[in-house]
Amino acid sequence: MVAVRGLFDRVYKANSAGFCSNLLHYLIGKEDFYKVILNRKERQVQIEAFNFNKTLNQPAGDQRSLTQIKRLKFPAQLNRVYFKKDSQNTLLVEMDEGWQISMRVHNASSRLEQSLKLDVQLVGVPRDLYRELIVIS
Repeated sequence: MVAVRGLFDRVYKANSAGFCSNLLHYLIGKEDFYKVILNRKERQVQIEAFNFNKTLNQPAGDQRSLTQIKRLKFPAQLNRVYFKKDSQNTLLVEMDEGWQISMRVHNASSRLEQSLKLDVQLVGVPRDLYRELIVIS
């Protein structure tokens, strides 16, 4: 992971202008989408709206939406790349606009193998991200 951290530093220094937005485009895509998260234990459904291009929440005929979904901004600046506390295999990547990703290296097997994989998770999102929580009765 030290090598991955160094790679982030080198690539960002060489191409800082589009690095962060290109990274997020690669990881989550360029198209707008809704993310639906089911929490069975709490009997809740959470809906998140990733509205980058303002294609979500459009009127249907003459029907207007009751809520406003703000347009999200992609990050432009890499703030920090560091190891998660007490971990040597997980990097946290912090960018502006509230974006943060976690990258954990693993081999997806209990046996020793030469193949390594990155588990990448979105752990920080902008404050403007639209969220709706629905309680299931």
